[in-house]
Amino acid sequence: MVDFDSARARIIAGAGLVAIMTAQTVYAQDDYMSLLDAEVQKVEARQIDGAAGANDVVSPGSVPIAAPVSGDKLPRDQFDQMLKDEHKGIYTFYKHLPERSRQEVYSEYLSGASTQEIREKTLDRFKQR
Repeated sequence: MVDFDSARARIIAGAGLVAIMTAQTVYAQDDYMSLLDAEVQKVEARQIDGAAGANDVVSPGSVPIAAPVSGDKLPRDQFDQMLKDEHKGIYTFYKHLPERSRQEVYSEYLSGASTQEIREKTLDRFKQR
């Protein structure tokens, strides 16, 4: 004879174990993203502002991402390269975005967004992919 109460208890215990494992995985991913974002902010905070002085460290959100001296914005391919060369933290996420999301980030840059705004847009799009 089958003991239905025992079988039900095993099913419930198994379902509970799966739920706990899934929750831990999601938490670990969020924790990892938080740590990675903190590292990006730490690296970006070490930007050197040439106008202020060779050793002055500026907040990453306080200056717009560098554009040519003429005031014109970089073409898309040069923008991508500039992120890769000068903003490695942002570029780490940016390179994994779908083309449409990269275009949105580039549009933010064209509208005069600061480094912090570019970072936030990139991370927002990365989390939504």
